[in-house]
Amino acid sequence: MSKGWLLRHKFLAFVPLALVLIVATACGGDDATPEPTAMMEPTTAMEEEPTAVMEDATTAAVGAPTATPVPEPTRADDTPTPVATATPVPIETVYDYMMQPWFKDGMQGGGIIPMTHGACHVDYWDPHQSTIACGSAGFSPVFSQIMMWNHTNPSELVGDLAQAWSWSDDGMQLTINLHEAMWSDGESLNADDVVFSLDRMVDPVPPKPRAQSINPYYESSEVIDDRTLVINTKVPNPPGLLQYLALDYMKIMPKHIPEAEGFDLTGEEGKRALGEFNLIPENIVASGPFLVDEYIRGESYRLIRNPNYFKEGLPYLDGFNSIKMADRTAMIAAFDTEAIYMCNQSGACGLDAKAAIELEERWTGKVNIHWLPPSAFDHLLLNFTRPPFDNEDLRKAVYIGQDRLWMLQKEQAGRGRLGTPFYPETWMTPSNDVVATWPGFRYVDNDGNPVLDYYQGQEVGVDIHKDPRDIQMAQDLMKKHGYDENNMLKIELSCSASTSGRESCSLDKQMLESIYIDVEIVAQESSARFADIRAGKYDMMENTHGANLISADDVFIAVYLPKGAKNFQDWDHPEIQRLFQAQFQEPDIAKRQQLVWEAGDLIRS
Repeated sequence: MSKGWLLRHKFLAFVPLALVLIVATACGGDDATPEPTAMMEPTTAMEEEPTAVMEDATTAAVGAPTATPVPEPTRADDTPTPVATATPVPIETVYDYMMQPWFKDGMQGGGIIPMTHGACHVDYWDPHQSTIACGSAGFSPVFSQIMMWNHTNPSELVGDLAQAWSWSDDGMQLTINLHEAMWSDGESLNADDVVFSLDRMVDPVPPKPRAQSINPYYESSEVIDDRTLVINTKVPNPPGLLQYLALDYMKIMPKHIPEAEGFDLTGEEGKRALGEFNLIPENIVASGPFLVDEYIRGESYRLIRNPNYFKEGLPYLDGFNSIKMADRTAMIAAFDTEAIYMCNQSGACGLDAKAAIELEERWTGKVNIHWLPPSAFDHLLLNFTRPPFDNEDLRKAVYIGQDRLWMLQKEQAGRGRLGTPFYPETWMTPSNDVVATWPGFRYVDNDGNPVLDYYQGQEVGVDIHKDPRDIQMAQDLMKKHGYDENNMLKIELSCSASTSGRESCSLDKQMLESIYIDVEIVAQESSARFADIRAGKYDMMENTHGANLISADDVFIAVYLPKGAKNFQDWDHPEIQRLFQAQFQEPDIAKRQQLVWEAGDLIRS
C-alpha cells in the first residue's frame, strides 16, 4: 500500500510503524513438514513501504469513480467484515488535490529535498522482484500502478492508472478503464502494458515474492482496447484483488522495452535475462512522478521530476537526494543540522518506538510523532532445513520460551501486541484473554496468579512475569536433546547491520539464554544478508515484515504458503493449503473465522 511522507520546512514528522511486536517462531506439529515462523500483529491495512509524497488520490465526485472502502479492523469478538467492491462508471476522475485551497491559490512547488533511507537498501529496481518493503522507497515513485490508497484518506482505495473499474454480474471479470498516461521515452502506456505486467507478476520466473500475492485470485487478463482491459478471476469477487493491486510491488512495467531489446519471453532464459535487465536503474523507463537520475549502490540515489507524468501539477518537488545512514547517531545529527529533512525506511527512519519517543521529547515543537496502528511485525525465523532447527522439539522450545512481552516493552516501549499466528485483536484471532492462556503467551503476577490482560501498563519483571510453566516446558525440551546451562546450544543469529537491528538482536540473545541457547550475532548489510537467507545459510534470523494487507489471505500468502515473501525456505503443509483455499472462498463469515482459527491452532501446535 502506498502512504505519504509528512513534511514541512524545518518540520519533520516521523511515522513509525510502531506497535511492531516481537514474533514467535512456530514449531511444527508435523515431523515431515516443519513449521515456519508464527507471525505478528499489524491491525490496519497499511503496507510497510512509504511511497512518494507527490502521488495524489482520487475522490468520488458526482458521476466519478467510487472509491472502494476498507473496513476498520474488528476486535476478536467481532465477526469479519466483508470488503465492499467498487462499481463506478467510466467518467474522468477529479483529483482531490485540485480541490485543496493551497492548489487553487497557486501553491509553489519545486526544490530538491535532502533525505535518508536509513540502513535500507533498494534490493531490486524491478518492483515485481522486490522483497524488502523499505526498498520500494526508490522504485515506487518511478512507476505507476492500477490502484492506490488515498493519501488524504488512507482507508480509501482509489484509482491510480485506473480511471474506473467494475465487476461483472457473476463476479468473475473485472473491467478496468485507464487514464491516458505516457512512458518517459514518449511511448503511450496502454492496456497491453497492464496485461503484460499482471501476467508477469504471477510468473514464477524469476521469483516475485510479493507481486505473486495476486496468484490465488488472478486467472488471466485480456486487452479490449488501448485504454480498457478485463481481468478474469479464479473465484467470484475475490476480496483482496483490488487491494493487492494498490501495493507498491504491483507496478505496471513497459511491454515495449523487452520487445525492443529482443528478449524471448517464451522461455525461462529470456525471462531471467529480462529480470537482470530490469535491475539496472539506467534501463528504467518510467511512468511515475519521478525518474532515476543517479544510483550509487549501497550509498545513495537521486530522483528527479518526470515532465511526462500524467497527473496535472504533479509532482510538487523537483526531486530528492536520498543517502544511506545505518548509524542512528549520525542520522539524528543530520536532522539537527538540517543536512536532511526527511527519511524513508519503513516509515520510521529505522527507529524503534523508544527512540522515536526520545526524539519527540528532545525536539519539542519541531517534531511530531504520528503513531500508526500496527502495520508490521518483528519475527524470528528458524531454518528448518538444516540442524539444529530441523528438530521439532528445539523449534517448540524457542516458540514457548520466548518472553514476548518483555521484548515488546524493551524494544517498542510497550506499544503493540504479542505476535499470534494471525493478527491479534481482530476477527482472525481469539480474544486476548484466550490468547493469554496459550503456552508461550502466559504470564503471572507476583503471587503466581494468571494474568489475562497484560496490556494495562504492568512491567515485566516487576509487576508480572513469564509463566514459570512455559520456561520449564522450553527447558525440558532442550534438556531432552542434551542441552542445559552447562551445555548450551550454539547458534548464529542473522541481524540487520542497523543500530536498531543490532539492539533488537542483543535482546534476543539475552532472552534465549534462559532456555539454554547461546547466540552469536552476525550483523550484515541487507543485500548480503538476504542473499545468504535465500540460500538457506542461516540458523535463525531476526527480521521485520510489513504487512501487504491486514487480512487473513495476506498472512497465508506471505508467511505460510510456498514462495511467500517471508517463507524463504518454501515450507509447505497440505492442511494449511486446504484451509487457505477454504477460508478465502467461504461466504459465511462465521465459518471463515473458524477456518482461520483452525489454521492458527495448527501453526501453534
